[in-house]
Amino acid sequence: MGSDRGWPRKPRSALSPWWHKQARLVPGVRIPIDDPAMLIRVMPDYVLLLAWNFRDEILSQQDEYRRRGGKFVIPVPEPMVV
Repeated sequence: MGSDRGWPRKPRSALSPWWHKQARLVPGVRIPIDDPAMLIRVMPDYVLLLAWNFRDEILSQQDEYRRRGGKFVIPVPEPMVV
């Protein structure tokens, strides 16, 4: 997993509903933190969801994104696409 051969580019952004984190950078990797509403504006085909323990809450908050055809890739604890 140390190689980035499988990743064509670094993530475009991280998402946080907390306004005080938005417009800042993720420490160590300098990925911008955006408002989750950007999912509807940008409509990426897939979103990598690493906060698997908040899966149900996040999926319900992003119902409109999913209704428009967006999908979440959840790698932990069992890999799935929803």
